[in-house]
Amino acid sequence: MMKKTTQLGFAGILPLVVGKGLSLVITLLPITGWMLLPVNAVLFFLWFRLAYRLFDEHKNLFIQSFLMCAFGLLMLLLLLFQEFVAGHWRLNILSTSCQLYFLPGLSLMSFVLSPFLFGAKEAVRFWPLFLCEWIILFILCLIGGFMKRRDRF
Repeated sequence: MMKKTTQLGFAGILPLVVGKGLSLVITLLPITGWMLLPVNAVLFFLWFRLAYRLFDEHKNLFIQSFLMCAFGLLMLLLLLFQEFVAGHWRLNILSTSCQLYFLPGLSLMSFVLSPFLFGAKEAVRFWPLFLCEWIILFILCLIGGFMKRRDRF
């Protein structure tokens, strides 16, 4: 179980690595948000597949999903702390890392949530997008685990 726990923990860091790579690609190429929609969809699918491959169908799927998404939850909590307690995002490596973690799904979340955020009186905040993205990642983990369990029995 310790090996699986370690694998799930390391898998949870992958969106940060992908976000950093995506950030470099965006800086080098003239890519806009809507062009990233297919990339975001593929990355969400790969997250589901990773959960499918890593999960043990005999163990608690909720706990495995939480382990895989724990790093993302930490990133989310740090972003929410900066947004609501500090009042602004800091310009440091930790704040940048938090934002990069959620970059791989940001365009898709923005596209899906834009009808609900369009009528906002103030400037649209990013925290609802990040929160929804974390929830989607968690749900995709659960679905991956359920699919693996269904395929094994």
